[in-house]
Amino acid sequence: MINRIIKDKRFMAVIDEIVHSFPGETNVPIGNYTSQWLGNFYLTPIDNFVKHSLRIGAYVRYCDDFLLFSNDKAKLGKAKGLIEKELERLKLEYSKAEVFGVRQGVDFCGYRHFKRYVLLRKSTASRLKRRAAFYERNKRDANEAVLAGSFASANGLLRHCCSFNLRKSLLRRNPVCRPFLCLDKTGARV
Repeated sequence: MINRIIKDKRFMAVIDEIVHSFPGETNVPIGNYTSQWLGNFYLTPIDNFVKHSLRIGAYVRYCDDFLLFSNDKAKLGKAKGLIEKELERLKLEYSKAEVFGVRQGVDFCGYRHFKRYVLLRKSTASRLKRRAAFYERNKRDANEAVLAGSFASANGLLRHCCSFNLRKSLLRRNPVCRPFLCLDKTGARV
């Protein structure tokens, strides 16, 4: 698809080099600026298809993840099939596609979104607990700069969700976290 629009051979050689610098047949390197650019390039036709052809107003896309909302489950099921055909036409495919009620929460961008609150994805919370336990077990060897960086990252994740109980649990079980992990969203330390 990109070859039909961009004709510059040097540019295409660079794109080809970047895409094939990552193992796998279909993925581009996550975190690479070209990943976002290529995602937008390839998925803009899907955005237009969903908004203008399917007329689904409640549509959200971030990079290659997208959500459609409707009170009509049958309409969403039909839209899923039509989007799949459109993706095939563009030589793309779903990695995962589901139609379900939002009461169970919507897993999107690392968080589980509910009507009135947001939680950290369970797998991310488990990884964070394992990392804190590892630092607690190896606190004699722990580098303060590594701890500070690791928990700065954790504070950034936890700041955007309801995480008071998770923070409290981490601090209670892993005292090594205390100087680095904030107890609340304001950044207050314990």
